[in-house]
Amino acid sequence: MEEEAEEEEEEEEEEEEEKKKKNKMKKKRRRRRRRRRRRRRKRRRRRRLFTSKKDLNVGEKLLKYYIWSIALFGAETWTPRKLHQKYLRSFEMWCWRRTLHWTDHVRNEEVLQRFN
Repeated sequence: MEEEAEEEEEEEEEEEEEKKKKNKMKKKRRRRRRRRRRRRRKRRRRRRLFTSKKDLNVGEKLLKYYIWSIALFGAETWTPRKLHQKYLRSFEMWCWRRTLHWTDHVRNEEVLQRFN
C-alpha cells in the first residue's frame, strides 16, 4: 500500500511538472504573439505617415520641417562626403515619392517639379 501511495504521489508530481511546462510554453507563445502584434502595429504606423490620403501640402510641410530636421541633425559636424550626399539625395527622393503615392517609373526632375 505504501508503495502504491508513493507511486501515485510521484505520478501526481510528474503531472504537475508537465502542467507547469505546458503553462510556460503557453506564456512564451503569448509573449511572442504580443511582440509580433506590436511590431506589425509599428510598421503600419510608419506606413501611414506617408501613404495616408492627405493633402500634399501637409506632406510637404511634414517633410521639410519634421523629417529633414531629424535626418540632418548634427549635419554641421559631419565631414561632407560624396557618398553622404548621394544617400541624402536618395532619401529625399524616396520621401517625395512616398508622399505622392507614386510607384511608377518617374524621373527625379518630374517629382521635384511637382512640389516646386
